[in-house]
Formats: sequence, structure tokens, C-alpha cells
Amino acid sequence: MRTLLLAGLAALLLTAAPAGAVIGGTPDRDAHPYVGLVWSSTGICTGSLISPTLFVTAAHCAPGGEIVGVTLDTAASPFSRFTPGLFVPHPRFCMGCGSGLPGFDTHDVAVVRLHPMMPLAAPRYAQLPEIGAIDALGGRTPLTVVGYGVQGFAAAPRDPDGNVIPGRVPYSDFTRTQASVTLVPGKFAWSDEFARISASRAGICFGDSGGPNLVGDTVVAINAYANQNCAGATYSYRLDTPAALRFVNSFR
Repeated sequence: MRTLLLAGLAALLLTAAPAGAVIGGTPDRDAHPYVGLVWSSTGICTGSLISPTLFVTAAHCAPGGEIVGVTLDTAASPFSRFTPGLFVPHPRFCMGCGSGLPGFDTHDVAVVRLHPMMPLAAPRYAQLPEIGAIDALGGRTPLTVVGYGVQGFAAAPRDPDGNVIPGRVPYSDFTRTQASVTLVPGKFAWSDEFARISASRAGICFGDSGGPNLVGDTVVAINAYANQNCAGATYSYRLDTPAALRFVNSFR
């Protein structure tokens, strides 16, 4: 499995361009050593290690029951050590079943269960929130987001005849990066499951899914939805709900 993971990651790295990850962010280095990259058959996501054998991410990141790989390297590469684990989404996860403009997924949380004989050690681990932690924070509270995702978009490519090919090319060097965002106050459709995050100066993009929204080392929510431009408002699945905490704690 590790050979397949490295081959896939190497293919992506061939098109990567150096920059800072989480669009508009700065290199995280060792600030959040429990945040890692998870690689699956569908691509990469981000997540948080809450114990040596339990990693929390978004349910839309991989098919249920798949063996995925996790690394805590600050800059993932074909030489990173990927630890295998079983991907387990919330049993009520449903893609596109939510209401509202984005058409949210519901119960968008998953764990990667690492084998007890193959634990993944970190200097410290992410913490789970208390129930209702986001409601207690109030609007405009600063949060830290961390991820390995797309860092920007290259200029539109041209074909052999010099014609511009529509679209932009995303790039990433898979560096763990952080940025400061703010919690947006107010109720909206599915605010009982999702928090709205202001990303005016730093955008959450593809590959940042499942990454933590942090208050200190506490993961109050995980990146779930960003628009195609990876700018403006983003939405994160709340970990401070009874349903989310019951699911994650059932594996501890």
C-alpha cells in the first residue's frame, strides 16, 4: 500500500509549485504537530491526530472501509512515512443531502483507525471540544485553520497553437500551513451542524478538507465546504455537537 501511496503523491508533486499552503497562510512548521495529511484513492485531505491510534477528518475524504495513509510530516513527499489506517465515516454521512445554497453534506466527520501495533506518535495531540463550544464563542472569534491543500492557481495554460485553455491550474507543495480566520455570527440553514468562517485574507481550498478549526489545541470544527474560487466564506462541520462527539468518542 505504501508504494501505491508514494506513487500517487509523486505524480501530484510533479505539477506542484512552491508556495505557502492554505491560500494566504504561512508555514505551520511545528506549531500544530498533530495535524496530518491523509491520502486515499480519491486524493488528499487534512486531519487531526487525537490519540496515537485515532485521526479525525471529514467523511467526504474517502470511501468507507478503505485503507488510507496518514503522515504528520510538515512537508509531505514521496519519502514521507505513511501510517496505514481504516477510514470510518459517520454512519449517517450523506453527500449532498443538506439544504441551503451549498447543498451541504450531513454528518461530515470520519475517523481513521490506526492499528494498535502501528501507532502514530506526536509531541501532543489535538483536543475535542465541549458540547456547544462554538455557541459559547460568539461572533468574530479568531480561529486557526491548518491544512495541506491547494496554495494557489497558476495562469491558464496554452495549447500547442498558443490558444488559452479555459480554467486555472491549482498547485500545492503539500506543506502544512496555518492561517487566522474568524467565526461569523448569525444563524443560517444547517447552522446546528456547520459553522460559517470568514476567509477574506486566507482561503480554505481543495485538500484542506477535514483540517481543524482551532481554539488553542481544541478542534471546534473541521473544514468541510469551500467555493470553487477558494475565497470568501467557508463552512466547517461542527465537532461540538452531541452527534459528532458521540461518534468520535465511540472509538476511544
